Amino acid sequence: MMRHRDLRGLFGNQALTISFALAVGINLLNGLSIFYPMLPQIPIRGYNLRRLLTEKPWSAVNWFPIRFYPFVIGLGFLIPLDLSFSCWSFYLIYKLQLIVGSAMGLRSLPRFPYGNEQAAGAYIGLCALALWGSRRHLWAVFRKVLGLSSPLDDTHKPIRYRTVTLIIIGVAVLLLFFCVKAGLTLWAAGIFLALYFSISIAITRMRAELGTPVHDLWYAGATGPDTIMVNIFGTKRLGPANLTTMGLFYGFNRDYRNHPQPHQLEGFKMAELIVVKSKSIFIATIFAIVLGSFGSFLLYLIMTNRMPEAHGLHVGREAFTRLQWWFNSSAGTDYPGVGFMGMGFAWTTIFMFLRTRFLGWSLHPLGYTLSGSWSMNLIWFSLFLSWLIKWIVLKHGGLKAYREDIPFFLGLILGEFVMGSVWMIIGVLGNSQTYAFWI
Repeated sequence: MMRHRDLRGLFGNQALTISFALAVGINLLNGLSIFYPMLPQIPIRGYNLRRLLTEKPWSAVNWFPIRFYPFVIGLGFLIPLDLSFSCWSFYLIYKLQLIVGSAMGLRSLPRFPYGNEQAAGAYIGLCALALWGSRRHLWAVFRKVLGLSSPLDDTHKPIRYRTVTLIIIGVAVLLLFFCVKAGLTLWAAGIFLALYFSISIAITRMRAELGTPVHDLWYAGATGPDTIMVNIFGTKRLGPANLTTMGLFYGFNRDYRNHPQPHQLEGFKMAELIVVKSKSIFIATIFAIVLGSFGSFLLYLIMTNRMPEAHGLHVGREAFTRLQWWFNSSAGTDYPGVGFMGMGFAWTTIFMFLRTRFLGWSLHPLGYTLSGSWSMNLIWFSLFLSWLIKWIVLKHGGLKAYREDIPFFLGLILGEFVMGSVWMIIGVLGNSQTYAFWI
């Protein structure tokens, strides 16, 4: 949409108008049924296949929903074909692992297939691959910072490379100081921050390349830096002070669905497309970070005081219940968990190698990384539908047909978010429960 110069022509497209009205109609009817139960709902939340799988080992799949989210179908149509294929196919492979583990009776590995641990290794692998792929640019930046000959010219950049490097060093020192004062030992603080920013880089790379609507790592129980460290070092070696401080950091490690880094990257990309000065966006981003941080703290306190169960009391319960378990377990290194993290790292590297060496290789490591994600349960079938539609369009209509169909799927996204926002505003103004189109 940012690249489309004639926005009037885009929004006047008949296909976009039809799909926009379709998405609005679905959300309007489902929203009205909340207030008037006699009205029927369109069952976009579909069916849970787990109800049909009652016998072992099939029952090991646990929650297995089929849902039809219009905005996910729209987003999935815009995602590259091999990436959307990898998302839903790796999700089914993950479910197959659960079935195989139940059939084989792997009681010695109670968390098999260790989906969170595999995801942790995969995210670290994605970060390593991103840094390796940028090695020539990073080397050029390094030479530029040292004042050596470099092909880079930062004259027109919003901030020079040397200044950026100094800021990074300064912020790293401040973060280490904060973590140590909070209770972490220096070595634990360094490892914690390194793991956290590794995951941040991986998520940003994922959004830039895949455009996936989810990267939640929900229950960062084995995907966040805190529990990765517990798996590697054990609770006894880390000690009460480190464990307590990491428990307090649970608030920004429980869930990465709203991580700021990929959103900021998308903001800079949109600014580039509409030719806005990068320096202006950079200054606005710094201002938004400061204002948004204090604003979110204040709003979170207000919301949890008014409706504690609905707005986050359970998050604190999760954090301190987990901390209590750490204190009581006195566990050492979780060797199976560490092994599956290593396996996740290895598979990510292997899939990327195969993708770069074999033309037509369809399995992308980003899909493997997301396979055990909680939100993938919600969107896998919608991604399958959008992949199937896009595959048929490209096979029988070619690139021209695909481009002609894009407005229809943009309309699905716009319609769902517009009507969903209307219901959200009504709920806020009326202090009442309204229809939520997501989850």
